[in-house]
Amino acid sequence: MTDYTLSLTVYAEIPSKNVAFWEAAERMLAHARQELRLPMVRIRWFRRLDEISDNVEILNTFGHRIEEPYGYLQGKFDPARPGEIWIRANQTYSQKMLTICHECCHVRTHIAGCLCDIGEEELLSDEFAEKLVNSYREDQDCWLRHVMGHDYRAEELEAERKRNERLAAAGWGVSKKPAAKTPSTVKTPFDEADLQVAVKHLQAMEARALRDIQSSIRRADAAAKRKGVKLTDEELGKMIASIASVRLTPWSEWYCTCLAKRLREGN
Repeated sequence: MTDYTLSLTVYAEIPSKNVAFWEAAERMLAHARQELRLPMVRIRWFRRLDEISDNVEILNTFGHRIEEPYGYLQGKFDPARPGEIWIRANQTYSQKMLTICHECCHVRTHIAGCLCDIGEEELLSDEFAEKLVNSYREDQDCWLRHVMGHDYRAEELEAERKRNERLAAAGWGVSKKPAAKTPSTVKTPFDEADLQVAVKHLQAMEARALRDIQSSIRRADAAAKRKGVKLTDEELGKMIASIASVRLTPWSEWYCTCLAKRLREGN
């Protein structure tokens, strides 16, 4: 018997301009981020490679261990890339909205330090996604905050920090013993060695992104050749610019924010 679960289906990332209801999807994402208190999350749209017409630009390709029609990939979230969710482009309007909210629930689960895509968590994400969709109301302020890249998670952490400061000032959870003097040999939060480590982390992250771009170019070129066409330098340039805008700049900002938080805490 054929084991379909081990077969790879090839999908391709496509621009939002080729997706129906993409702006409505962004508004639903804005609503889900506000309700779940999420940092900036971006939607990356995909379709099965053999479903895409020749006039649709292919930004990237990837394989997934699912054999259609025996399984159907509606969306996915990769904990290694918490700043993005993948949504299948050729779903109905209602399916798109539910899938966006479902994947946002996975993002929140990941932030809480729990495992994603397991049985109970999947059921809870389905249930909460329905509640998010049903609670959606047009909110221009929410939409503007989303467009400006508002980070609800950072806002949540700042509120928690201020709350802890108030509790500490009131004597809650604070030892009554006099605080020991900090030796001069203790590293400051922004010690030079820490900053050097931060730079190395950023350089490694950018190098991985560049390798991903190179790999994406090869896959896109191979897919085009199979269709009997050749991608021009301009088309490859657009693809690189699109990938870089998603993988490099936003990821660097997100990484620096998390890194700065750790350094301030002295971890």
